[in-house]
Amino acid sequence: MDDALPFRFIAITPGVDPPSPEFVRTWVDAGVAEPGRGLAVLVRMAGARLQHVVTRVRGDLAWSLFLDACREAGFPVLAGLGYEPALRLGDALAAEPRFSGVQVRSDPSDHVLRHVRSQLDGASIVGRSCHGGEAGNGGPTRADYSCVAPIFAPKTRQMGHKKTAGGLGMLASRVGEDPEHPIFALGGVDGGTAAACMEAGAYGLAGISTFFGERAAVREHVRRLCDAVTASAVAR
Repeated sequence: MDDALPFRFIAITPGVDPPSPEFVRTWVDAGVAEPGRGLAVLVRMAGARLQHVVTRVRGDLAWSLFLDACREAGFPVLAGLGYEPALRLGDALAAEPRFSGVQVRSDPSDHVLRHVRSQLDGASIVGRSCHGGEAGNGGPTRADYSCVAPIFAPKTRQMGHKKTAGGLGMLASRVGEDPEHPIFALGGVDGGTAAACMEAGAYGLAGISTFFGERAAVREHVRRLCDAVTASAVAR
């Protein structure tokens, strides 16, 4: 994208079932919409192709209500993308204009990011998932941000995927590779670990169950995430 990232939090949907729009109101109540914060929603359907994701959210009233609530709150919505060389990405996203960009899964290479970027306009957000690999990728084809995971043991388990926590040292190392590149910490990030992630140099915080869970717990965790981001901004 051409401008600075408009968010410091990424709320990752837990599966194919549509979340309640009430989560959006809970995040707003917790303070994510305040200046210097901001939130993006990543629609992640594990293993699903982009066309399936677009078809699912367009054809489901409950998904539409959730996405409309995100748009009304000013939260950009991103689609999880498994790279497909033959995919006409621009056309696929144009079919669902509520998507503001993509997050590319599975540690995409510079070549993949270059191809993804070439199919989108300058306003589209391109992020990437990194699992312990190099986070900074330099040059004009770089992702707008990297989501590095897992920092701590993940609370949300994926069938057939065993992930080993890299710890705050890994996070700090990735930040050090390219201090100007926004790094989001993911994996066990909640109200109790958020401050440590920000102190290690994270630009922002991402999570699944932290943002999608029991409503009172979500409000408290997200409030503490907001406090951690604000404190980090003051310290810097």
